[in-house]
Amino acid sequence: MPISVPPLNHDQALLLQAALATDDAAFEAWESWVQATDFENVDDYSFLLLGLLYVNVGSLIEDHPLKGRLRGIHRQNWAKTQLTLQQCQPVFDALTAAGCVWSTTQGTALVQHYYPDAGTRRLDSAAIWVAPQHREIAVNTLQAMGWQGTAPNKQHWQHPQGGRLEIQSVDPLPTSVVTTHISDAKPSPTLLMWQVCIEGVSWRNYPRLIWIADAVMILRRSGDQIDWLQLEDWARRYHLTLRLSAAVQHIRAYAADDIPIFDFDRSAVPILERLEYALIVERRSENIFARFLRLYIRYWREKNFKARGWDFPHYFYEAWKQRSISRQTRGQQNG
Repeated sequence: MPISVPPLNHDQALLLQAALATDDAAFEAWESWVQATDFENVDDYSFLLLGLLYVNVGSLIEDHPLKGRLRGIHRQNWAKTQLTLQQCQPVFDALTAAGCVWSTTQGTALVQHYYPDAGTRRLDSAAIWVAPQHREIAVNTLQAMGWQGTAPNKQHWQHPQGGRLEIQSVDPLPTSVVTTHISDAKPSPTLLMWQVCIEGVSWRNYPRLIWIADAVMILRRSGDQIDWLQLEDWARRYHLTLRLSAAVQHIRAYAADDIPIFDFDRSAVPILERLEYALIVERRSENIFARFLRLYIRYWREKNFKARGWDFPHYFYEAWKQRSISRQTRGQQNG
């Protein structure tokens, strides 16, 4: 039996429908959303969808007073996204020339290969994955090009003349799995859908809306290339069944494709996974207990699947030290 997921609020559901549906269904959702929403106070999660909303309903709303506002948001998104990609393209070219195994990830891959145009998915920074054996080459390449690492682990980068870049991981998948799902610096639809779903229902992102649109864009462009059995296997193997199941249930409401319903046996789900999911959907990720549990679950996954020999006190100490250094670095930059 599918797990229960908390519904989106009424306005969010209408906005997604207006941005993702077609013809009459999109127009009806648009009319309902406009009547129910104070446009001047649209929340940040909803604002990210307005460029896509313009492209989807712009031709249907004719002389509506908000059409010009939406057009302006779309143009602003387009300019920012194009600038971000232009600033980071020399890095992409240099990584390829250096022989690195790497790939764009998440928003960068989505904008380049799945969304209708750059104005429909705002991109403030680019995101890439680099194989661990080539990480040092990537860091040296970025430094030689004038980029500056803004975190102690060299994950976040900025260029003095503009440009932001993040080197991401694809946890908890091992490098051997990730590399088989990368071709020409592009993730496979299966790998990208995994990232979108697992990151979408996560401590950091839930209940953002843009990931649902991301998933629908992948389905529309490459739905027949997604290996759902592979996603199910990864979810079982890495104890992410509840998060994947919740993500798929959210997506089904806005996708025309035949998406499977994952029938995971909740009674067989480890207690740590159940606690993690409960805290995510109840949106209690900021209290002390939730933060400690999040760290312990991360340790649990890495110990089981990355074969690290650290005990938890050692892991906790290292994580706390990195967090303290990151805070100190941000303070120095802001000062």
